[in-house]
Amino acid sequence: MRCLYHITECSSVVVILVVVVVVVVVVVVVVVVVVVVVVVVVVVVVAAAAAAAAAVVVVVVVVILMVVAVCELLLRKFRIYSTCDRQRVTEWQPANHGTGKDHAEDRYKDGETISHTRKEPPGDEMPDSENDVRTVRLVGCLNFNVSFKEQGYIRDGASNN
Repeated sequence: MRCLYHITECSSVVVILVVVVVVVVVVVVVVVVVVVVVVVVVVVVVAAAAAAAAAVVVVVVVVILMVVAVCELLLRKFRIYSTCDRQRVTEWQPANHGTGKDHAEDRYKDGETISHTRKEPPGDEMPDSENDVRTVRLVGCLNFNVSFKEQGYIRDGASNN
């Protein structure tokens, strides 16, 4: 009680109180700084992980596209085609074969050379008119054509050269 009235006589108590207050303030400041540092480190680590994941996704997509491009080049180089290619090429048929009508049996496969006799009107004596040879060439599933010089082959009703 004496210290309450005569503070100067209790200087040791004042010193203890000041030290306690300073220690508490320092501890609070240190805790706040540690929490802020931990939050910043977590944010940086999460951002780095997200960037790494995005980089991995980009690399995977680029590798897949490169593999697809190489496979396409190999398919074209070695003329290895998928089922859809072969189905597409069978859609080609001669528009005028024999009697001038389309024949469903005249279906061609990739690289097959077709020879058939074409009937000419009477009086047409061209020596090469009896042998009509055409070669079907498949370029790719979405890009294909038939190689020949004269008209007469159709697909979906369109005449092609």
